[in-house]
Amino acid sequence: LVVSFKKRKTGYLSFLTRYANAPTLRVSENVELGLGPFLVEAIGKDKIVLKRKNSVARGYGQINLLEYADSAGALIRKDLSDFNRIPYGALPKAVFDRFISFESVPLKSAGLIITSPDRTAREILYNCFDIPGFRQAAFPKSKQFYDIQTLLPMGIPGGCSGRPQQECRDSYREKIKTLRPFVLANWRKENRAALEAFAAQLHIKTGLRIKIKQFEAQDLVKTLFIRPHPYDMVLINFSVVQPEYDIFFKDLLVKDSLVDFNMPELTALREKMVKEEAGPVMAELAGRIAYGLGKEAAVLPLFQEMEKFYYPANIKNLIVGRGFTEYPEVADFRW
Repeated sequence: LVVSFKKRKTGYLSFLTRYANAPTLRVSENVELGLGPFLVEAIGKDKIVLKRKNSVARGYGQINLLEYADSAGALIRKDLSDFNRIPYGALPKAVFDRFISFESVPLKSAGLIITSPDRTAREILYNCFDIPGFRQAAFPKSKQFYDIQTLLPMGIPGGCSGRPQQECRDSYREKIKTLRPFVLANWRKENRAALEAFAAQLHIKTGLRIKIKQFEAQDLVKTLFIRPHPYDMVLINFSVVQPEYDIFFKDLLVKDSLVDFNMPELTALREKMVKEEAGPVMAELAGRIAYGLGKEAAVLPLFQEMEKFYYPANIKNLIVGRGFTEYPEVADFRW
């Protein structure tokens, strides 16, 4: 594949060599040939098979990706080796007993998206919402949360530790009485009771009314980029393996976005940011956008995840944290 350019651009080769930007050849609607030691051999309804391009001694030659099912017994199969995309509360006890583990703080943040076009309602919810109470209710089995001030996680220039600034003013009291209940979209099943208890406590404390609306995960995904949304709040995780700022902003600043209103000033800043070279100017613009999303009460930063990862004990060279990866490369595994 030969690519030519009309003029020079500093840093462009580095830009092209990132996985996300590398040229690929499309084999079918679902499959692309790209970088990496594995290629897609088959895609089925319940299974995806990845095969190593060049065999290596004492290394995994094939990866079988199975559809996740939270039914009883689905996760206790002895041939399963990787549980790291399964919700923590659903991990079988055998994983803790048989696997080695390590903790990591990946480049991943969680934010409460507030979709309402009513800015006053958003502002009240943003400032009066109980962050510690909600995140413990949403993830009742999690014990550690790393506080962040904006959507940008620590590890990316511009990310700041600490919680976002909130001020639940006395002047909100009368307005709160006129607000309809805020609908919170939830797809997890194990946290429903905890969320209901949280909503009751928040109502006592602030007067805000929260209604939990349960979705199947696949149904919720279909609603994320369709206006108007059938809910007022939804928890979204933002994750990268490199400090690429736009992954945290683009879904909030496009035509069909995660919210039911437009933010033209921030959209203009984003357009300027994506044209910049990586460096102090880009970081400064990203920081302004992240801060602006809070001022617009479009997204309330909740936490940066602290995760524990589990791998079979027979793996000898577990390499963690190379580059900005939050987990090891399967291609590196040996035994």
